[in-house]
Amino acid sequence: MINWKHILDIRNAWAKADNDEISTQELSKVVANKLDKLYYSEDDTMFVKENLVDDFMNLALDPDTTKENFDYIWRELYDWADFNHTCWIKVY
Repeated sequence: MINWKHILDIRNAWAKADNDEISTQELSKVVANKLDKLYYSEDDTMFVKENLVDDFMNLALDPDTTKENFDYIWRELYDWADFNHTCWIKVY
């Protein structure tokens, strides 16, 4: 079994976004805030995490954010999360 260093649980927000109950901007804000709260001490990947937080917050603040914009940053989040089993992302 894989031991993940962190868990990013966004199941509630993901379900709401899936049902169009919240916007892409609102989902981006949830991801940014929860990701920001993860404690991470390894300097090289901490920089990536901080950039991802900024990217998601920028999506949250942009009224023209699209799902395609979100998906692009989401793929970057997954790449970071998978690196050395950094973070399990719970969406379901």
